[in-house]
Amino acid sequence: MSVRVGNAERSIPFSFPELAATLAWRYPNPFANHIQSTDYTQRPRIGDNGELVLDTLTFKSNPLPQIFKTYSKRVGINPPRAIPIKEEIVIDPVTKSINHLSWNVGSRSMLKTHEIVCYNENSPSQIMVSKNVALASDITTFGFGYLFTQQAFRRWRKNEIKASHGTCYSIVDQIYGKETAENLMATAYQKPDLQPEVLAAKMRDRIQEVRLKAKEKLLATRAEALSKTKHMKDEMMITIKNPRFLAHILEAIKVGPKP
Repeated sequence: MSVRVGNAERSIPFSFPELAATLAWRYPNPFANHIQSTDYTQRPRIGDNGELVLDTLTFKSNPLPQIFKTYSKRVGINPPRAIPIKEEIVIDPVTKSINHLSWNVGSRSMLKTHEIVCYNENSPSQIMVSKNVALASDITTFGFGYLFTQQAFRRWRKNEIKASHGTCYSIVDQIYGKETAENLMATAYQKPDLQPEVLAAKMRDRIQEVRLKAKEKLLATRAEALSKTKHMKDEMMITIKNPRFLAHILEAIKVGPKP
């Protein structure tokens, strides 16, 4: 059996509530074009300790390098075009942590993949992300197992950065709007290998600007509502104090039904 393991660590400048509110709905996003579909396998549930548990099934495309396409069929290996991935997300509001476990449920005779991503609050505006992956193949024919695990690991190295980009994009898109998220994407595509924490940090000022504008808009809306309420109150008091209005009320009382 050929086995390969790997890990990656980074931080993203978002709060735990921002991540918890958007992580399960991060697809689709421009950094995940290989995702074909995703859906719940059962309804969300509450665990014994109050954590929210989400179970999903995601189908990912499975593009192969040309050398695999050329020789795999000759030795009786025919990898599928799409791989079903089982995912379990556990959101713990007490410890302010999220554990995201995923593994392939198809094609395991060729390649077994297991990944766990742990998100932990480092500060009110920063999340530490720790990723660990394990890859294994039982194929021994012509060393294909070794080639599969090595290729899968290289792909994981590349895609895990894009996955973090996609998470950052999704948070910004769902909370701060499409325009801000598109600016984030444009920055990422200028430098595809840019680390997600650096990418998101470049957007920190922009995000703070959006937050400030949203707060100002909320305050302006409240002020406008208070102004309209005061205006209506003033108009009502003027009407009530009008002698003609009082005379009309007295006349209505006179002709009204007697007790």
